[in-house]
Amino acid sequence: MASATRAYHPSFSEEDATIVLTSSDGINYRIHPFTLRTTSGFFRDMISLPQKQGDAPDTKAAGEAAGEEQIALD
Repeated sequence: MASATRAYHPSFSEEDATIVLTSSDGINYRIHPFTLRTTSGFFRDMISLPQKQGDAPDTKAAGEAAGEEQIALD
């Protein structure tokens, strides 16, 4: 099975960041869990939930376009 190569926003493309957020227009952002846990109660609670092991992470498109999402992440 061939896997598609993802393109990441240049400011959010660190290989050791383990969470990928995708904007509604298809821009991917790699984010460190620490950043999300310390800046958002929503993500802190979500990250604390048990995760499946061994599977590729699910990708869900956010309801925001890349420009709006980048402003929130900066």
